[in-house]
Amino acid sequence: MKKLVFLEGLPNVGKTTILNLIKDMNLKNVHVVNEIENKNIMNNINGEQEQYIKNDELKLDKYKRGVIVFDRGPISTLAYNLASKEINKEFDAELVNKWFLDNLNRFDDAYVYYLVRDDESFFLPYVDDNDPYGSVENQKLLDKITREIIDKYFVNKKIVINKREGVKEIIDEIIS
Repeated sequence: MKKLVFLEGLPNVGKTTILNLIKDMNLKNVHVVNEIENKNIMNNINGEQEQYIKNDELKLDKYKRGVIVFDRGPISTLAYNLASKEINKEFDAELVNKWFLDNLNRFDDAYVYYLVRDDESFFLPYVDDNDPYGSVENQKLLDKITREIIDKYFVNKKIVINKREGVKEIIDEIIS
């Protein structure tokens, strides 16, 4: 049996921290998949969509059984590309959009945990008005698009306000 769990959210909301805590538990049949599995992405800062699709493919195919917890997944790839399209009308998000729709059946029963900050603040990893992570306004757009994707395509979903004292409960729910 295979249970997919996608941890989603804007930068610095605690996705990787939660995944590292799960990984440190060394639970049988619970697997953690890092955000980047396709090492070609590291040399591809401006991001060819094919490389991000390949990253999602590698992530989805990494384990065949058990609870599989992803640091971001196809939801993030699609949301990032759709937000890029809104920011730059000339950006073509069609390849990722088509791949996502063509692969919906692969994550039909997936669980999505969308992490948000308890103080509703934003973390800017860099400043770039042309990037979905590069400004507060762009992150608000990315947040809106991500929530729309989750609402439209996923039944098993939960918005989680990540407070440091509630991490154990989040982890217990994810792995159960």
